[in-house]
Amino acid sequence: DIVMGDINEDGYIDVADLAAQVRLILGTDNINWIAYAGDMDESGEIEVNDYVALVNTALRQYQTSYLAHERALGLGGDVPSILQLSSLVIDDGEEGDLCLSLSKDSIPYTALQFDLTLPAGVSIVDEGTEAASRKHNVWYEMNTDGTYRVMCASMSNAVFADGDILRLRVKADGAKQGIHEARIDNVVLS
Repeated sequence: DIVMGDINEDGYIDVADLAAQVRLILGTDNINWIAYAGDMDESGEIEVNDYVALVNTALRQYQTSYLAHERALGLGGDVPSILQLSSLVIDDGEEGDLCLSLSKDSIPYTALQFDLTLPAGVSIVDEGTEAASRKHNVWYEMNTDGTYRVMCASMSNAVFADGDILRLRVKADGAKQGIHEARIDNVVLS
């Protein structure tokens, strides 16, 4: 039984599968991944359109019941020392940048995903949301529970550097005045 998208056959569809699929597409890895699981359109070849399909599959896991279950990593106390969200002062009706940074001296990563909980009345804006490195792409999708599933990965397996790795452009629209918390959960680093 093969679950489409679960290339590393760990029972989850996440950025680890995306990184494995990049290696399959580029032919840079001789690890015996489950190649058939990466052929998302079942054309007989693993190509960039399969990469896009896998990204969309991983983003939409909350809404699709037949896919592998969600990965619940990153809930322990060690995650805040690896990934940090910046603070942000923003008035209602304005936009600002919420930055995600990788701690100094961490091991290299080529991809990550997490679920982002924003305060009520604050949402991600398409324009301005990007990786710090031009070698990484960023995707996000709103989950059915109102959180965002955010993914950032490199098609060439370029690694993230220490410091700011991702900028999320957010807008306050109907947010209540006060101090509110943005939170990241279900972190997967690959």
